[in-house]
Amino acid sequence: MKLLDLHHDPIDDEALARAMVRVFGGRGDERALIAGWREDGQRFVPVAVEDGGVLGWALASVQEAANPASYAEPFGADLTSLTRGEPVAVLHQIAVLPHARRRGVATALASALGQWSRSTDARSVVGVSWSHGGEHHSGHLFEAAGLRVLGRCPAYYRRFHDATGQRCPVCEPEPCDCEAVLYGARFDELHSN
Repeated sequence: MKLLDLHHDPIDDEALARAMVRVFGGRGDERALIAGWREDGQRFVPVAVEDGGVLGWALASVQEAANPASYAEPFGADLTSLTRGEPVAVLHQIAVLPHARRRGVATALASALGQWSRSTDARSVVGVSWSHGGEHHSGHLFEAAGLRVLGRCPAYYRRFHDATGQRCPVCEPEPCDCEAVLYGARFDELHSN
């Protein structure tokens, strides 16, 4: 397995789009999302590949402190003491295809996110874990990295279903009722990865 950077390395967009559909269900705009990620120099998108196939990917960005505050609103969390008005790294996604789980792919992606986040001007980090009741969710990775729970939001992902029609692979065919958990920490509180 190797990790590639969507902005600097050749990655098969079709393979990544198919992987997105397999993990999250199809929205129909996967190729447009990938194109947007490529164009947005403020996002970091490591992609784990093996033998030409996509095993997983992650997505992160650095945002001004005001943006993550609205990001945390559904969780009833106040990020003021965490961000202190400084830029914050936002971990948007860590996803691994079912056949590649339990092989260290998510850990490698999380490590790449941690290294990238620390190389930016961010002084804190937040991420949301899709807590669908199964064992494969990013909460384990966030906790292992030292992030703490800042808030919970039941049926958080229903808004994506309502807005886009995207189906939850766990709840389908019904709208998603999965809980989301907001994690975060200041970098000076974390152990090095």
